[in-house]
Amino acid sequence: ASYNRRIQRPNLQNLNPNLQASNPLNATIGNPNLKPEYTDQVELAYKTVVKNLTLNMTMYSRYNTNDIQPARSVRHDTIISIFQNIGTEANYGVSIFASIPINDHFSINGGADVFYRILKNNSNNPNINASNQGVTQNYRLFGNYNFSKNWSLQFFTFFQGKNINLQGYRTNPINHSLALKKEIWAKSGSIGIGVDNFFTPSYQVYSYLNSPYIAQTITNTLYNFIIRVNFSYKIGKLNPERKKKKALTDED
Repeated sequence: ASYNRRIQRPNLQNLNPNLQASNPLNATIGNPNLKPEYTDQVELAYKTVVKNLTLNMTMYSRYNTNDIQPARSVRHDTIISIFQNIGTEANYGVSIFASIPINDHFSINGGADVFYRILKNNSNNPNINASNQGVTQNYRLFGNYNFSKNWSLQFFTFFQGKNINLQGYRTNPINHSLALKKEIWAKSGSIGIGVDNFFTPSYQVYSYLNSPYIAQTITNTLYNFIIRVNFSYKIGKLNPERKKKKALTDED
């Protein structure tokens, strides 16, 4: 069981007062007067090992004050989003992670994070008062298969459910990748080739906005097909035993 309190300061985009208008009909303005967010989190975690299965489960409650969110309004024919400390955000969720070695060659690990979000701006002005709530789900899966001592195949997939914001929501795609790796030079280096999002080289993301001033649905088509070539080399070697012996010698 744990409790922590964090401070999250606004980033440069949140603070920048200049108009960001790559899309002239949908512009963003930062707010240099933003205050930092404060987050109080209570967490209860449990870990167990059953034969070869390692399981981690966590329940948490997270509460933000001075929550930084974009508030949208209309000026002429342009939607203006201005970052503000618009109230409170509460999240109540469960996170699960599992690691399973299937055999000497094949292992899988994955996890799920499901939480319920409640957003309120606590404004006394009925024209801009807003609140929203809903469930967000995130799932991930990673696998590794060793063909031999030097060759391995890895796959990864990640699904993120819709993001709940104060005045609507935004959907997210399913990302996936596959990579082949070979270790070389007595495992001091490796080379590999990988491909991302080969099943869905293009996908659509939907955003929905609803306020007293505007109702809007946006559809974006994104292209995220990637081919990667990797090379890595380890310089030096850390030997914990040698470091420990050196420390004992220094004490003597």
